[in-house]
Amino acid sequence: MNKIIRFLIIFTTISNLNAQHLYKEKFDNCIIEAFCLDCGTTKAAPPSTINEEIESMLNKSQFQKAVGIIRAQVLIYDSGKACLLSVDNATNVSTKKLGLQKAINNLSNWTPAITKDKKETSSVTLILEFNRGNLQTKRWIFDAKNATNMSSTAVSKVRGTDSSRLPYTWTLYLDLIHPIQFRITLGYDQRHCR
Repeated sequence: MNKIIRFLIIFTTISNLNAQHLYKEKFDNCIIEAFCLDCGTTKAAPPSTINEEIESMLNKSQFQKAVGIIRAQVLIYDSGKACLLSVDNATNVSTKKLGLQKAINNLSNWTPAITKDKKETSSVTLILEFNRGNLQTKRWIFDAKNATNMSSTAVSKVRGTDSSRLPYTWTLYLDLIHPIQFRITLGYDQRHCR
């Protein structure tokens, strides 16, 4: 009996490791075998009419009310078909009421990501900015090769061990929208998130 329970725990853990959702609100209709995050020597490209297509497929009354930003993780299959995988909704209207999943999943085909002349399935992030009937769609590109913010290489202007000269609060930006401030009390290993 213990072997069966251990097997189930290990199997569940391993199967959950394969989940690559970037945001909390997840959608189950995508076929997830293997994909990479915004990869390809040629990155996946949206149809030129993406903004108009999304607007035309959203729930009209909810679209007119919507204010805020939705970050959407979209899976682009090697066929060019789009599938909404997960979102971070910071608007005043629910994703379901907006009909965002239907809008994204029914977009015209994208140009898929290509590496070494081979099409591949990739995940892209769209930033959808809503303002009472107006929509602006942007692409958030993750470029791990050329990113300068992936590691810290800065040299502190404050040198030495005089703790009175060190700042107590630092701001860490996880992205352009969500700063997190840390307060560190020197001499202790306590970190408080605000």
